[in-house]
Parts: sequence; C-alpha cells; structure tokens
Amino acid sequence: MASRSGGGRHCSVRGCSYNEKKLKELLSRPCFDHFPLLRKNCSCDPPFRLHSPKTEEQRRDWLANLRLKAPPKYLYVCSFHFMEKKPTMENPLPQCMLGYEREVKVGRRILVRKNREQQPCDSDQNAGQKRRHGDHSDTLPIPWKQHRTRTESEEDHERGLLLLAEDQPNCQIKTRSMNENHTT
Repeated sequence: MASRSGGGRHCSVRGCSYNEKKLKELLSRPCFDHFPLLRKNCSCDPPFRLHSPKTEEQRRDWLANLRLKAPPKYLYVCSFHFMEKKPTMENPLPQCMLGYEREVKVGRRILVRKNREQQPCDSDQNAGQKRRHGDHSDTLPIPWKQHRTRTESEEDHERGLLLLAEDQPNCQIKTRSMNENHTT
C-alpha cells in the first residue's frame, strides 16, 4: 500500500493556510457557547468549511477568479473567501481575501566586505577636500572608563575630590587647576 504524503483537503487561495487538519483540530476544542461540549458535538456551525465547485463550468469560473499560476487537481476554497460564507446563487464565486494584494518579500541584499589592501587611502583622496558636517569616519571611539558626559567638567570632578578629602583627615590632593596641596 502506497503512503500518502501531504494529503488532505486545503484551501487553494494564494496565501490561505486553512485545511482539513486545522478544521479537525478546531472541532476537537471546547465550544465557547456550550462549554463542556466539544465543537464537533455541539449545535454551533464549524469555524469554516471547505467548498468545491459542483460543475466544470463553475470550476473554470473559480479558477479565473483565483488567478492561480498552476491550477490544482482538486480545487477547494474555504468559507472565508465567500461573501456569505458559502457559494450562493447571488455570489457563487470566491471574492474575499483572494491573495492578490499580498506583498512581495524583497530578499536581503548581500553585503560584500572589501579588504583593507584594496581600499584606497582616505588621506590621499581627500587631501584638498573639506570635511563634511557629521563625517566622523576618522575618529576613534572613546573607551567607556575615560568617557565623561558634557555636564561633568574637570572643575566639578576636582570639587568632588575636595569634598571627599574634607571627610577624611590627613588627606592630600593635588589638582590640575590648583597647583597647591590641600590638607584637611
């Protein structure tokens, strides 16, 4: 006996992932309205149904509406794609959410790193040019331990050291701005 791979009914609309397996799984869950009962045992309608065309003419009309590149052998469309959740005399064709407006995902571009030997030196190229505003390509990052914020000046730092020295007896501090020893 041959094994079936990927069998089961599924919606043929581009981008729709509803299938028979999902329907069975949803029916095996409890019903919200009739809590102890499972959805398959209660009187509520199933969350969706898979519909197939009844005639060959209807099949051609459905396929024309779906605009599929390769028509499937077995055509099923879930109830979400019909105006009244099923094909009717007034609306026999699937019309809702047919996957026409799906966005095309653009692939990521591949960045190619050049070796440093291949790149020309900036100082040779830009010798006579002015530096543009915001161009910090030739600056090096400051290590975090040496970094100070704009609000913290050297004088503030020295004042803090003097305050610390006042708290401790017999402490000597020599600062850059004041070339004198402070003894407390």
